[in-house]
Amino acid sequence: MRNKLLLTGTALLVGFGIFAGVYFYYLPSQMVNRYLTDFNSYSDNRTLYPNEISRFLSFHQVHSLPSPSVKLKIKDSAFNSREVLANFEIITYAGKKQVADVYYGMLAFSMVRDQLDWRIESVKVVREMGKAGR
Repeated sequence: MRNKLLLTGTALLVGFGIFAGVYFYYLPSQMVNRYLTDFNSYSDNRTLYPNEISRFLSFHQVHSLPSPSVKLKIKDSAFNSREVLANFEIITYAGKKQVADVYYGMLAFSMVRDQLDWRIESVKVVREMGKAGR
């Protein structure tokens, strides 16, 4: 009985440790996702990075295109810093399942950690939003 209880307790601790590790590893990506989603609702965001992010988030409206899909990827990872890449992609179709144009761009978010909180230190344009092949 005591061995089962000890084994169950150990399994729960290991499971919690794995969950916490995965959660804290992906926390910067979640923060960037929330930042991009809520960008227009926070006036501070427009003053911090007015041109870089605004150009990417308004590209589809300016060019009358569908909203972009955004995929986040953690590129460089250290204990107190992470670089999160945000890939923006818009695909337009001409007819049934026939790709007309592809537009894409990429931003790099440099993240640093203060205690348990992550913050965006800088944003760099890796590739300007535009038509593929140009």
